[in-house]
Amino acid sequence: MREEKRTKKMPISQLRWLAITAIGAMLLVLVAACGSDPTATPVPTATPVPAATPTPTPAKSAYDIRLEETIAAARLEGKLTLRVSGAEMRAVAESFEQVYPFIDVEAVAMRSSELTSKITAELESGLAPSFDIWQGACGSAMLAGLPAPRGADLLADVRSMIFDPDVLDDATWVGGFDAGFPDRETLKFCYEYFGASEGVGGMLINTAHPDYVPGSLQSITELLEPPYKGNWGWEDPASRGVGAVFAQLIMMFQGEDVLRSIMTDAEPVYGDRKSIGEGIIAGEWPVAVVSFSEIDRLQSEGLGLTVESIDIFGGLAPLAEFPLVPHCCGTGVNKSTIDGITSTGGAGINVIRNTPHPAAASLFVNWWLSADTQEKLLEGNSTDCSRRLDLNVNCDESKMLQDGMTYAELFHTPNISYARQSGGIVGSIRR
Repeated sequence: MREEKRTKKMPISQLRWLAITAIGAMLLVLVAACGSDPTATPVPTATPVPAATPTPTPAKSAYDIRLEETIAAARLEGKLTLRVSGAEMRAVAESFEQVYPFIDVEAVAMRSSELTSKITAELESGLAPSFDIWQGACGSAMLAGLPAPRGADLLADVRSMIFDPDVLDDATWVGGFDAGFPDRETLKFCYEYFGASEGVGGMLINTAHPDYVPGSLQSITELLEPPYKGNWGWEDPASRGVGAVFAQLIMMFQGEDVLRSIMTDAEPVYGDRKSIGEGIIAGEWPVAVVSFSEIDRLQSEGLGLTVESIDIFGGLAPLAEFPLVPHCCGTGVNKSTIDGITSTGGAGINVIRNTPHPAAASLFVNWWLSADTQEKLLEGNSTDCSRRLDLNVNCDESKMLQDGMTYAELFHTPNISYARQSGGIVGSIRR
């Protein structure tokens, strides 16, 4: 009997599970297919942030660089010694320490002649000078300090030490920056920061004195006769002040013989500025030669109001015989005539040769010529005028230098040669 082959049937529950599993797999495939984008979605690119550009450091000016270098050197020096012309100048000079507290300032008031002797001896001995700065009349400094053959070699090149653009600007000064140098040949030695127009005369009369004759004194030679012979005062011409200028003018306008005669035969009473000023005010003599500033001081106190100045030299007509080289101002230096004589009022700044503190000296000179310091120098000063065009503090407008006018300074080179000649004559008589 043939055995029949049987096929084993899968249970229904198992078939149902397989079907469900297959359907689930198909659904997953469909979902994946429908939700996918055949094009790849690009990844967002971040916007680049530009790198921060550093702020450029402003380039330092030549002035800033030199100022920093000079200050650094001055810190190492730490000291500055000055000769000043008086207590007022000393007070201003000492205020330099407020700006540069690392520099110890010693300001000494002394006569120019004393300073000259001291520095000359030191330099000739090969020693460092005991002074760095010489503040005072450029005339005194020029007479003593220009290099040979014009005098002892005492002064340094102050021009090379000035670097402040404001100070160097021609527009700052009447006549321009160069007009402040009395040494017209080199434009290096001493710098004059004040300047005033003065008359040529320099002689004072006391109109209330019984010996004064109205209308007299038309000529310097009248001093050789009564009532003036032996009856007039003269600020010592050996002192390099107004008295010395008067001697220079006599020699220029009248000659050497007249100068010698006036000094001896006219029998003047010699004295210092104070004694001669007080003498003419008190009526000791009808005539005197003395600084106007001394008379201004006394008259401001209500004294000597009958004292006035006269021009005993008759103006500037004789300049053709004794030509003065003009130094100021602007186009005025090209004129053929001289409009006036200038006076610096003792206002010059010098640096001593071989100064042991050159950096401190340079800082001081630039500071001294600045507008702020010049204004301090003029406070309470009615007799001087700054050459700075931006300052008119207390200045007598009648004495202000005017651009386009022609002025000659008696102590500028080559005019200073007349001072040397008259100074030699004075020295031979007053020894």
